[in-house]
Amino acid sequence: MFYKIKNTILEQIEKKEILERDVQHLVEANLDMLFGIEFVQSELSIENVRFDTLAFDKENNAPIIIEFKKTFEKSLFDQGLEYLNILFSRKADFSVTLHKKLGISPDPDKISWENAKVIFVGN
Repeated sequence: MFYKIKNTILEQIEKKEILERDVQHLVEANLDMLFGIEFVQSELSIENVRFDTLAFDKENNAPIIIEFKKTFEKSLFDQGLEYLNILFSRKADFSVTLHKKLGISPDPDKISWENAKVIFVGN
């Protein structure tokens, strides 16, 4: 059951289907507040793989890939490793995207790749 607070009283609300896309838009609009990172791009395609969201951690100078999932499965770990492998093997592509969107140096050597990560968000 789901509830909302109204004047310090809990009211039951209907459970409804939450669309992955709605969660993605909400999270992307609030990346700084939620994770302290900056939005770069939605639906980035590299190597025939579509990344839901690319973000950037200015504090650590590192790219962040965010994936939105309805269910969590053991295979998510494998997917995360695959995404990091693509990130590391295609540094130039990611660097150019970061440069175009945020004005960060397009030189891949200026990015802290060892601090890159994948974040999974479930709904």
